[in-house]
Amino acid sequence: MRGDVKRRRARVLRWFVVLCALGLVLWSAYWGAMALAWHGGARIAAQQARLSGMAARFEGGAVSGYPARFELGLNDLSIAHEAGGWSTDAIRVSAQSHRPHDLHLDLSRAHRIAGRHGVLDIDAQQAGIKVLFRPEWTLPVGNISMVADAVEIRHAQVGVVSMDRVRANLAQGAAGGAAYEADITIRGLAVSSAFADLPQAYRAIPEMQVRGQLLFEAPWDRGLLARGAPDLVALVVDSAAFDIGPSRVQVTGQLDRGVDGALSGQLEVGVQNWQSLFDLALDQGYVDPELKDFFLAMLGGLAARNGPEDRLILPLRVRNGRVFYGALVLGGLPALR
Repeated sequence: MRGDVKRRRARVLRWFVVLCALGLVLWSAYWGAMALAWHGGARIAAQQARLSGMAARFEGGAVSGYPARFELGLNDLSIAHEAGGWSTDAIRVSAQSHRPHDLHLDLSRAHRIAGRHGVLDIDAQQAGIKVLFRPEWTLPVGNISMVADAVEIRHAQVGVVSMDRVRANLAQGAAGGAAYEADITIRGLAVSSAFADLPQAYRAIPEMQVRGQLLFEAPWDRGLLARGAPDLVALVVDSAAFDIGPSRVQVTGQLDRGVDGALSGQLEVGVQNWQSLFDLALDQGYVDPELKDFFLAMLGGLAARNGPEDRLILPLRVRNGRVFYGALVLGGLPALR
């Protein structure tokens, strides 16, 4: 009797060992296949970029992290095209082995972005992007989220702009397609080095929040490897708000991208305690002192017509990148190339 019990236990133990070994082999095969796909995917992406007329290169590409994670390191990465480019010392892409469609990009190294408006040098104490692909055949991007701390942006003409923290989230609509919900929060936006002559109260924006929608010509999915990144078609601003000094600014509206990249549409800008910003513009020389009374009367009358006198609402029209209030040109918006 005892011998039968021992033999049954031995068989159970052998089967347990066999199943564990089989599971290890299958998991190793899965991990190896996925690691190969990751490595090949990086190479294919670079090749597709070159076919699209861009110069793309990187060093490294080895996948590590077995068995629990996939980690892909790319060094000396650069992507360039005729309008500019992007380069960085290194990025690291990682995911848990059981969730290969949920990627994390470590972007904590310095970056340089060159474009038609000059060169931007971007550095952050810590920066990461999470990309969640929907488990479907076309691998659509379901969600992109970014968190960056202690961000510094340097530009030769503008100077240094710093942010304590940036949080951004882009989520594909529940029905799928090419519409994405955007939610951005920036804390501690300091422009003191860029505009050193501003009064102290106006050198930092404690918090800025933007919520809206980005409409593209096509979804962000694996098809972009063949056709390239889809162009932005329209930008819907559901709400954008920030405090500057004692004033609060709120913006809503929609901007559509034209064939040449120029923006057109409507914006409504509301300013609580607008008089303080007018005084700032006057002190900084943006308003001719001889026209002070004229502008005060005009803006005061407009504010009184729309509600409380300390709240100003400006309906703005954007046409081919130029911003109008009535027939008055207020400035311009950069084109989306």
